[in-house]
Amino acid sequence: MAALSIVVGEKIQGTFGRSNWFISLTGLILLVSLMNIPLVGVILFFGILLFSIGVITLWILEKTKKKTNG
Repeated sequence: MAALSIVVGEKIQGTFGRSNWFISLTGLILLVSLMNIPLVGVILFFGILLFSIGVITLWILEKTKKKTNG
């Protein structure tokens, strides 16, 4: 959720040039606010779930490539 909140926070105008904690907080507030809307929240939750699974999968693949290469 933290990585996704940074990605969302960077897309919001007004956060350019700000510190990372401010960008993350802005993105997190937006995500949590949207998750409280009934249907949108469910769709957003599954999107976050898929994003998280993708990040973990890429991390595992990168880790196994490093072990086999060297």
